[in-house]
Amino acid sequence: MADCTDVARAALKSAYGETFAGTKMGITATVHSGPRAALPHGNVIARKPQPGEPVIAGIGASLGGYHSESGITIIVGDMTPEHLRVMTAMQACNDGAIAALRPGNTCDAVNAAAMAPLEAAGLGAAIRHRIGHGMGVEGHEAPWLNPGEQTLIAAGMVFSNEPGVYRPNLDGYRTINTMIVHPDRVEIPSRFQTNHPIAERVFAL
Repeated sequence: MADCTDVARAALKSAYGETFAGTKMGITATVHSGPRAALPHGNVIARKPQPGEPVIAGIGASLGGYHSESGITIIVGDMTPEHLRVMTAMQACNDGAIAALRPGNTCDAVNAAAMAPLEAAGLGAAIRHRIGHGMGVEGHEAPWLNPGEQTLIAAGMVFSNEPGVYRPNLDGYRTINTMIVHPDRVEIPSRFQTNHPIAERVFAL
């Protein structure tokens, strides 16, 4: 993780350091595996991922005073039917959030649309947090994509999209996309999930 963040930070500084001199610029990351992945925001420890475990890798970037996030769950070794079941439900959750994130819709409605596939897959008890949060000059800021939030979605807003399944003492899964609201569409800056279908999200042993 340290090696990756150092390389990314150096590339960011090389490409944009002069343009955005004097503003907040940085890279942060987390990696969790196995039972540790059941902690949505647990501290990273020196633990070696084991075969058959999901690994959650998340990264955040700040540039020119603004923030974005991206993240993925990757399986160590062969993907089992249970891995595929959970990750397919999470993909439907991600897609539900994108489909519902339209100007005039409420943040509460976006969260409900996103969480429905997890509930339908019998994973409701493994939900530990809302689908997302606002991003801008802070990494986490209002409005929140959570139950009860009646703020209306508007063009220009930026949110995270974080389907998560957390099963204590067993495992955890999370993906993260940054969503930029336009009048007629939602822009997803990171193409990793689009370019790497679920079946390809494995560390081959």
